[in-house]
Amino acid sequence: MQRHVQHKRVTSEAWQHAAALAAVLIVAALAGACSKRDDTVTQAAKADVAQGVPAPTLEQTKAIAEQAYIYGFPMIAAYKAMHGASRSKSSTEPCLSGCLPNRHTRG
Repeated sequence: MQRHVQHKRVTSEAWQHAAALAAVLIVAALAGACSKRDDTVTQAAKADVAQGVPAPTLEQTKAIAEQAYIYGFPMIAAYKAMHGASRSKSSTEPCLSGCLPNRHTRG
């Protein structure tokens, strides 16, 4: 004996209602999470305001970012060159990574 199950066809209107409900729930969850700002960054900002320490201006923030880039770029470039030299099969540069076997030297 087989049971016949009738499936209800889900209309586009039902999908729209489900999507709207999901969107409302997501927005409510995000709003609840954002309103509860008690992380360390917020605590530090509140402490700075209480002590009278001003937040950096846009120009100061841009200057800090530029200085960080100038400081960090040579290190990243050197790492990239050393990594490339240690991995390149046809490299003429000496092995700088302790000459450990790598994927190019294995038969």
